[in-house]
Amino acid sequence: MEEVLIDHPDIVEAAVVARIDELKGEVPVGFVVLYPESNPDPKELEAYLVKKIRKEIGPIACLKKVMILDSLPKTRSGKCLRNVLKGMVRGTAYKVPPTIMDASILPAILEIVLAKGLGVKSGLAFSEANK
Repeated sequence: MEEVLIDHPDIVEAAVVARIDELKGEVPVGFVVLYPESNPDPKELEAYLVKKIRKEIGPIACLKKVMILDSLPKTRSGKCLRNVLKGMVRGTAYKVPPTIMDASILPAILEIVLAKGLGVKSGLAFSEANK
């Protein structure tokens, strides 16, 4: 799925994680980072990417939520912290590794996740997750 998302000309990076779904068990959620000069309409981009995944992978993929981020959380070596993203969309505790490149981006990502109706704010504090 990440390859399909990255195929879009405005997207420089992408990550896909699974959130819990009562009916299907797990469903994918996408995170994308745009090129600096790109400025597509977020709703149109999300609709396009959902259709693109459905067309290229099939309806079973059922990607329905895509979030645009300024950057993905990564380690200093460049590895994407998908477990942190998964914890955010599931509303579960997650551990932020000490090798994270920039932990200051995490609250902004969590706000985007919450704005999409995923995760939970109460009980999900970064300081608690890091203990």
